[in-house]
Amino acid sequence: MTLKQTLSLLPKHNISATPTNYAIWYTYLTNESPELKSSIDHILDNKMELSEVKTKEHYRDYLASAHPETAFSK
Repeated sequence: MTLKQTLSLLPKHNISATPTNYAIWYTYLTNESPELKSSIDHILDNKMELSEVKTKEHYRDYLASAHPETAFSK
């Protein structure tokens, strides 16, 4: 179920279906990182853009520590 929900959120927010974006939105839906969810909710609530740069920042800040081999450099 979460797979389908995740895949439906990507086009809804004009986000490309990359592995990084999928990981972010999957984590958002499962609330495995309340900090990530809160940050994305803030962006959505304030009608801010979810840019590629913001996506990379979210991945680095909230998910990369769990998967250091895929982390982006700062």
